Amino acid sequence: MSIISQLIKTLSVVALVLSALSMQPGRALADDSEPIAFIGHGGFFSADGRQIEVTQEFIERAQGYYRQRLLDAVNKDRSAALVELEKKLAQIQTSSPQNRLLLQNRFLASVAAGSNEPDTGQIRAKLNALNNALQMQVPERSLGSLPLSRVPTRKFVPDPQVRDILKKQSLLSDQANNFSATTSAGQKYLDECRINGVPIPPPMGKLDPSGKAGWKSLGFIPKDAQ
Repeated sequence: MSIISQLIKTLSVVALVLSALSMQPGRALADDSEPIAFIGHGGFFSADGRQIEVTQEFIERAQGYYRQRLLDAVNKDRSAALVELEKKLAQIQTSSPQNRLLLQNRFLASVAAGSNEPDTGQIRAKLNALNNALQMQVPERSLGSLPLSRVPTRKFVPDPQVRDILKKQSLLSDQANNFSATTSAGQKYLDECRINGVPIPPPMGKLDPSGKAGWKSLGFIPKDAQ
């Protein structure tokens, strides 16, 4: 890579840092313990703008951090079910630690999809970036003084049983099927919905201009569009 190309890339990263900082005035991009301050150009960066070397150790630490944040944002009943699902995933036999990191990443992405964590959007983006990194063979530990641009890369091939699980849009779909049928009615049915995170719409006919305490009217559907 030429000196000019390196300079352009460096300036792009600096611009990304300044842009991210300017979009969130008065608020830090990440707390002191967060392993990933921001992402960009396919890289991971710390709060001081330093590019982070991607290793399995780093990914394990980062996903452990976001796991705790996501689980802390769900109610106790749902959290217990998620932890039970996580235990089942841990029982799957794999041939390497990277296979386990892929499974954990998919689990966390599924949890984040229905999370109430205020920064869920940022967390999902970082989990997606970690998943992209895991598509290549990731070194277990730091490669020392070897420049990041020269780190050897080759595509990672997951175990067949892991690949089958990763094909699912959400690991929580099987869990949801356990609650898809119920004989309950009335208040008991509503209570079951709340426990399992199922949204409960307002009663039919109850209107609210803001759309928060009732249905919000958006007008009538034109006859030619019905």
